Amino acid sequence: MMKKTIRGIMVAGALTGLLALAGCSSIDTSAVTSRIESANGVQAATVQVSHPGAPWNTKTLVTLFIPDKSEQSIATAIRSATDAIAGTSAAKHDVSFFVIPGRPSDYPDLRSTDPELKIPRAVFTGLGLDYTPGTIVALTPADIQRIAAEK
Repeated sequence: MMKKTIRGIMVAGALTGLLALAGCSSIDTSAVTSRIESANGVQAATVQVSHPGAPWNTKTLVTLFIPDKSEQSIATAIRSATDAIAGTSAAKHDVSFFVIPGRPSDYPDLRSTDPELKIPRAVFTGLGLDYTPGTIVALTPADIQRIAAEK
């Protein structure tokens, strides 16, 4: 009986490890950042990857620095950044966009300021997304592929 219990624990441990490794795909943040920064309407970008709750839960946070606060600038930057990441490993996971007017150098201590823009309803509508009030546009992998295909 003891052998079966130990074997079961070893199998469960091996499966857990395998699932963790399979779910935690690597996202080359510098390559993704470079692609986004070359997108229309984006002055600079930062890309951060996290694994909330478990290694297979991959979330990508993209901060876009855009020329101005206009609705058009916000929409252009998000749409072109989405198109830029569509062919990357980041597009296989949920991606959240924050939008900040200006350049990173305009915010020496970005954490202590709150420069994120509230995303207008029209931006969500233009992207074919349900409106979520706030400063973030959250996209699923299906949203990313759909938006990129609309260009």
